[in-house]
Amino acid sequence: MSETSPASDLSHPDYVTVEQHVLQDNINLVDAKSGILMAISGGLIARDLDKFFEMATSRSGIAATTSLIFYGAALVGFFLTGYFTWFVLRPRLIKTNDYVYWGSDAFLGSEANYIDIVSTASPGELRRHFLHHIYVLAVVCRKKFTFFVRAMQAAEISLLLTLAAEITRYISYAPPDIHTRIVNAFVSLVHHLH
Repeated sequence: MSETSPASDLSHPDYVTVEQHVLQDNINLVDAKSGILMAISGGLIARDLDKFFEMATSRSGIAATTSLIFYGAALVGFFLTGYFTWFVLRPRLIKTNDYVYWGSDAFLGSEANYIDIVSTASPGELRRHFLHHIYVLAVVCRKKFTFFVRAMQAAEISLLLTLAAEITRYISYAPPDIHTRIVNAFVSLVHHLH
């Protein structure tokens, strides 16, 4: 009974099947999360734009100006979130010429020609095509997750900016003497911390 080498174990069809499912599941997961994130950021863009114009046309003072700055920065962040999620969701096809990718030369001819090509291929040749396909899926997966991480970072920062904008918006509705007290309390807190 002969032992198989580690290299041949890695090329075993079960490995190919499992790895292909894992990569495809990861791609499906990041696509689904990105779709949700894009929808949420779109809704928050509409809301923050509405509040931005409300503050720009009806309020004045330091708190209102600060709120405008926070809303503007949050809008930029949510636009970036949408931009990054778009690059996750858009088709990321890599042209390959294997027996797996639907755009390969093998699929451009007749069905009979395709069956002949695959039937006459050696097991080693087929294994190389499957492993190449897995590598391409990994490249696609890595690119998608890179954009998704950027989108999440932009969304998290934008949510914090929106929260800051909301707080300063509510402060802008308070009477002017309250603004002075809040600023003085903040200055005195900073003094005590030093």
